Formats: sequence, structure tokens, C-alpha cells
Amino acid sequence: METKNRRLNKARETLRNEKDRLETMIKANREAAVCLPKLESFVKLIQNKISALDYDSKRQVLDMLDIKVWPDGLNVIITGVLDKRCVVTADMHPQ
Repeated sequence: METKNRRLNKARETLRNEKDRLETMIKANREAAVCLPKLESFVKLIQNKISALDYDSKRQVLDMLDIKVWPDGLNVIITGVLDKRCVVTADMHPQ
């Protein structure tokens, strides 16, 4: 009987951990959905402003966003990660 109780307690703990993990994922997905309009407006702002910048300024913007660009023959590899907290602000005025 004691072994059965231990197995049930272990199964209960496993299910609680899984529930916590899933709730965390649901919360992150909801926050990501809320951030999407901010991200879209940020991308449009960058697209509009970056074309007016010189080469060095464009490079600095990519560096600031921690985006890496590698030309590889005919292909270009672009890597980067947006912070999942989705705090997006930009004030890009060419000087």
C-alpha cells in the first residue's frame, strides 16, 4: 500500500509540474500576442527610418538589435532574437 501511495504522490507531483509548465507557456503566448502590434509598428518604423541612414548607422542599428548578418556566396544569413518581454522602443532620427 505504501508503494502505491508513493507512486500516486510521484504521479501527482509530475502532473503539477506539467500543469505549471503549461500555464507558463500559455502566459508567454498571451503576452506574445499582445506584443505583436508593437512589434509590427516597430518593424515599420525601422523600415521607414533605416533607408535614410548611411552604411555605418545601419550597421550600428543591427548591432544595437544584436542582429548578425553574414553574406555567404549568393545567400545572406541573418540571425537575431527579440526579447520575449517585448519591450520595443525606438527613436531613430538621422542627424
